Amino acid sequence: MKTKATRYFLVDSIKGFAIINMVIFHFLYNVYIVYEKIHFGMGCQ
Repeated sequence: MKTKATRYFLVDSIKGFAIINMVIFHFLYNVYIVYEKIHFGMGCQ
């Protein structure tokens, strides 16, 4: 006897959106940390 689980698409959409934003945020944070020390022509001597 198997019952079908009720899915809440709004909650699933919010969780998916949060995961995508978390991945993008961590990627951009890592890019900032890596390239912060290089300073591509920003007047650094």
